[in-house]
Amino acid sequence: MDEHSTNPLDRQDRKTDIITVAELFSSSFVYRVPDYQRGYAWNDEFKMLWKDILRLYRTKAHKHYTGMLVLEEIKDDAVLETEAIIDTTAFYIVDGQQRITSLVIILQSLLNYVQDEITDNNTKEELEKKYKELLSFSFIKRFGYSAKRNDPAASYFDERIYDNSAGAEHTDQYMSNINDAKDFIDKELDKLSGETAAEILDVIANKIVFNLYFVTDDFDVRVTFETINNRGKRLSKLELLKNRLMYLSAQLPKRQGLDLKNKINDSWKSIYKNLCFGDCRLSDDVFLKAHWIVYGKLNKKKGDSFFDDLFADEFAIDEGTHYNLVANKEYDNAYSHIEKYIRSLSRYSYYWRIVNQPEGITGFKNEKELEWIKRLSRISDTLFLRAALMVIVSLDSINWPDKEKLYNKIELFVFVNKLLAQDRNDLSFLVTAVKPMLTADNTNATKLCSDVIQAIDSHPSLKVDPERVVKAVEAFKLNVLDRKENYYYSWNGLSYFLYEYNESLSIANAAPIQWYELSSTSIEHVLPQTPESDYWKTSFGDYSDDVRKRITNSLGNLLLLSCGAENSTLRNYSFPVKKDMSVASKKFAYSDGSRSAREIAEETYWTINEVTKRTQRLIKFMYEHWFSNLSIAQADWEKCSSILMNDLPAPLTDKEYAHKTQLLDKIDTTAERKKADASVKARPSNFLQKQFLGYVNQDSIWIRYNKEKISYKDWFTFKIIEENGNPKRFECGVKINDISYRIIYHYDNNTMEGSYWPNNNYTVIPDEALLPNKIKELLLSFKRYLRKARNITKPPKWLDYSANSK
Repeated sequence: MDEHSTNPLDRQDRKTDIITVAELFSSSFVYRVPDYQRGYAWNDEFKMLWKDILRLYRTKAHKHYTGMLVLEEIKDDAVLETEAIIDTTAFYIVDGQQRITSLVIILQSLLNYVQDEITDNNTKEELEKKYKELLSFSFIKRFGYSAKRNDPAASYFDERIYDNSAGAEHTDQYMSNINDAKDFIDKELDKLSGETAAEILDVIANKIVFNLYFVTDDFDVRVTFETINNRGKRLSKLELLKNRLMYLSAQLPKRQGLDLKNKINDSWKSIYKNLCFGDCRLSDDVFLKAHWIVYGKLNKKKGDSFFDDLFADEFAIDEGTHYNLVANKEYDNAYSHIEKYIRSLSRYSYYWRIVNQPEGITGFKNEKELEWIKRLSRISDTLFLRAALMVIVSLDSINWPDKEKLYNKIELFVFVNKLLAQDRNDLSFLVTAVKPMLTADNTNATKLCSDVIQAIDSHPSLKVDPERVVKAVEAFKLNVLDRKENYYYSWNGLSYFLYEYNESLSIANAAPIQWYELSSTSIEHVLPQTPESDYWKTSFGDYSDDVRKRITNSLGNLLLLSCGAENSTLRNYSFPVKKDMSVASKKFAYSDGSRSAREIAEETYWTINEVTKRTQRLIKFMYEHWFSNLSIAQADWEKCSSILMNDLPAPLTDKEYAHKTQLLDKIDTTAERKKADASVKARPSNFLQKQFLGYVNQDSIWIRYNKEKISYKDWFTFKIIEENGNPKRFECGVKINDISYRIIYHYDNNTMEGSYWPNNNYTVIPDEALLPNKIKELLLSFKRYLRKARNITKPPKWLDYSANSK
């Protein structure tokens, strides 16, 4: 090592210093992400780093400090051999991994991009020579993941980043983050010329600096990692726990410690696979808490207090259960203490996934049970309920009739107490009840299931019986109907109730309702909240504002919309327009919607009579669906029904109804239908325009789309004329130094022409080389768009019409 070297990594006496990216990735230096580190976790932070780089490039600043980099040198020859990095100066990245990973993704993408985009061979050779060993040398990649991790992210990073393979499969959150970063930077680079990309590459290499810090031999690197990673994007509790367990495994005899370490790695891979699948991203920390309150201590405090149980007691460094076992040299017990916990954590991550995302589960062996899981996941997202369900679902050895009975009991308990009575009970008693199930086997699983049922049936204050149902309905009146401004529309159980009703109907070919796509706009008022049409004024205009509001937000007037059928933008139209599929688009019509929407579409009119009839039908459904087996006295249920009707005004007499419907029949909805039809017609997606703009650096080129005409101002304006969805002609205009320019490109024959108006005289531009630099810059983007988006690799032919001036 050279004591006089300007590169702090070359010095024998290494100390805190400033280092550039070029210095970092030079000589024989290589870097590995150690096994105690999490994977790549940046999302928005990656985009912010890219913005910082662009700002640094534009402002021509001298240096940009991007944070601390903490390194631990790898000195053990056996480790160097395992990592396949012999004859290098190698370091583990203790802190700064997210930034280094991000920079490598950007640098490799830039290197690929400039090689593709720069056509000048001399420039290309110069860049190849300059950056040949920036990210690899002697077939060794400078940045990678430690072999100790046994992590599929290592091979994924090689494929997706180093090999630029878009088809690489990503199976967990960390891989998805790498893929998202790669997709983002590729789209950003498409906006740049090869020359600009090369300049940015140079900026990153020489102007981005780290504050370099070395972990010395007297530091415990895992504790150091745990401490310093309270900065930046915080580690999740699950990530910190993995590091802590890795640290504790090192306190065991070597063989046991290595075996436990491998099991920890395998467990965390399984956990992250279950928490991250498809488009689903389940929270690390919520799962960790859900598992701990069942496996360990029922901690009902809010926030992260449960983590203190894990870190300060169960798996503490200098006290607690594990510490005492190691201190007493009970190594087998210490090993089992951790191994049992991680095995349980890994196992239940799969069932946590099922409970939280049952819609995405395929091949579940009991379809009836899966339907129950979906139903219970809809009724409440309470942590204690889902933690209990996670345990119940895991037990296949429970007789199905007993298990189904338990699911039924849970749903009834939650519906009556949480949705109707609005009770504040957090359902934590279920967690206590299912705890014995963690150690259940084939001989006692069904007995333990019966014990949970008994715990529900014998709840001291909330057990569900006829008396409790009556009290729950009375509480519903007090807490919802009398207190909420919008009555049923404000009920937190409305979506669940209407969903269950919709599912109960037997109507073929109805549009489906996807529970996980529901939102606040998914509840439709048949009689609108702002009834402005003649139809609604005729049908409900006789009522005061207060009474009409009660009708509008009554149970019978509320409808759960299907996805892609009825359109919530049409909520203020008349009933015949809403329900009638004769409107050309048909997308919003009740008659083309969900089961409950089609049921409403069978009505000819919508008056107080129809609202009352449907409200009564829904109340009857409530009784039959939840309470029919409770033997509620008829008088008691009639009392409940009266409360649930919420003082709706009396229906019209037959004579009044006949007169009202005659008036409604006379209303002409033709104009309203035309307006409705126009409002739901598909609007142009502007896909072609957006596709082109994806290749324009709008920080340096001011450009906007104008589908009507080309204007000549300081901004570029453009339009793309298309035919049957295919582009035919691109037109662009701009004013430079008070002279208007126009460029036209023809897609069918790959030709381009230009003209301008000096002194207001139309003049053909005979050669592309004569264009102003500002336009040339735009055309570079346009040609890049043609090549990459339209697969037109041959440069456009420039047309010279100067001999035939128009």
